[in-house]
Amino acid sequence: MNSLKLSALGAAGTAIALVLSGPAGAAELYNSGSGTVVEGTVEVGMAAFAMGNAAFGASTSFYGQPLPDNDPTWVEGYVKPGVVVTQALGANAGTLFGGLSAVASATRGDGDAAGLTPNDPEDVDLEDAYVGWRSGTAFEALGEDAITLSAGRQAFQVGDGFVISSGYVDQGKDGAFWLAPRKAFSFAGVASLDTNGVHADLFHLRTDNTIDVLNLSLDTKATGANLSYTKDGVGTVGAMYMRLTESDQANRDGMDVFNLRASGTPFAELPGLALAGEWVQQRNDTLDLKENGWYGQVGYTFTETPWTPGLSYRYASFDSGYDSLFYGFNGWGTWFMGEIVGEYVPGNTNQNIHMLHASAQPLENVGVGVIGYRFDLDNPAAYGVTAKHFADEVNVYADWGVNDNLYVAALAGMAFPGDAARQMTGGSDETTKLVQVLAIVSF
Repeated sequence: MNSLKLSALGAAGTAIALVLSGPAGAAELYNSGSGTVVEGTVEVGMAAFAMGNAAFGASTSFYGQPLPDNDPTWVEGYVKPGVVVTQALGANAGTLFGGLSAVASATRGDGDAAGLTPNDPEDVDLEDAYVGWRSGTAFEALGEDAITLSAGRQAFQVGDGFVISSGYVDQGKDGAFWLAPRKAFSFAGVASLDTNGVHADLFHLRTDNTIDVLNLSLDTKATGANLSYTKDGVGTVGAMYMRLTESDQANRDGMDVFNLRASGTPFAELPGLALAGEWVQQRNDTLDLKENGWYGQVGYTFTETPWTPGLSYRYASFDSGYDSLFYGFNGWGTWFMGEIVGEYVPGNTNQNIHMLHASAQPLENVGVGVIGYRFDLDNPAAYGVTAKHFADEVNVYADWGVNDNLYVAALAGMAFPGDAARQMTGGSDETTKLVQVLAIVSF
């Protein structure tokens, strides 16, 4: 079987991002009464998976890894304890802060359907280790905490994570490929400004990440700037430039990345209409590469209708040399498109993807939906095939925010191979089926 482009490697990652907008409420461990506060956090995740006819019934995954069982079942889990310390510096001097956390994770059973977590892996690692300063009222004209400086092991995201969201790929010895609890960059130095709807970042990132099973190093350094403007009730526009200054991946070494994006509800007379789009161009003059990735999306939510039903359509396109870089999970279908194809086939490269998403909210804390996808290859010859149609997929899901601390979800999916997938697998054409359930507890 042909292996697909490895630069798109990743996992659904940080399911907690879908769950809760932030920590449900850290426990105060110490308060000096004079500005020093210590808080503890704990995050625990568990997910179980059952798949039939992985890789459309082929004997190897689309990463080229052996699949000893075409009907794999597996369980993933992690525990992430942490501590956050803040120190008020007094009038007009701002606040110092710092965080420290670790992750223990494991996979049991047959391992994930990409073949990247075999043999019951488990590991314990440092996750966050950072310090920083918030300006408080030091610059009163800009607003409270308008400036934030931070450095160390920490997470960093631009926009909704289409380009930058996760600094690590959980795999091999880590286990927990889908849950992907590790998302901190090995170093992130960030200077941010937030004032009057303007958000700006200057950043330097480093990721130290080797895919053990594939003996593939993704170590990369990047420096860039991000700028966005948000107008309440209308939306957000943004732009980013990033230079990859060093990388063990030849296509990344010396790459320039340009990004434009916009999203919102721009028409007051149609408050349920939402529009979004993003464009990325990647250039590496040394290798004479110029690759594009982009999407456009339109959706409508019937806010005055029972269950607030919504319907959206998105078209996404990625050139055959496009590198998905540090993208991450930001809800079902973003940015791992399809819980089968988007997870276990490197999807955000050499793909043209149609998505239709219908959703509803029968209860305040319960959401349900159906997502359909069509996947076509942008350049079949890049994978040594002639057909364009790769696959179709349908996902049905339910989300339940039980309370502020507990989130539960379930999803069932089916993926149907197209002619391109059949050519890649040497004729395997079984329908892949998936059932998965997960629970996240956060304190």
